[in-house]
Amino acid sequence: MFHIFVYFWYSYQVTCQSEELCEAVYSSKWWNLPRKYRKSVLIVMQRTHKPVIFCASKFCTMTLENFVTLMKTSYSYFALLRSLHSESR
Repeated sequence: MFHIFVYFWYSYQVTCQSEELCEAVYSSKWWNLPRKYRKSVLIVMQRTHKPVIFCASKFCTMTLENFVTLMKTSYSYFALLRSLHSESR
């Protein structure tokens, strides 16, 4: 369970950092750079406008909310199987 959490946590961190990247580039006084570099910075800002989002094999996006949902669902299945196993004894 901890291993799964680590994947979700770091993918969440990368997503948060990528959302802030465009703003950080814009705040870097890019307008004082030579024209050649300004064009490059504008391209970087346009490319970083969309955040990086990790997916778990096209199943779900790797966010902390989805991790909590995964854990709740897993426990529900575990509890159901445990109750069915104890009834069969």
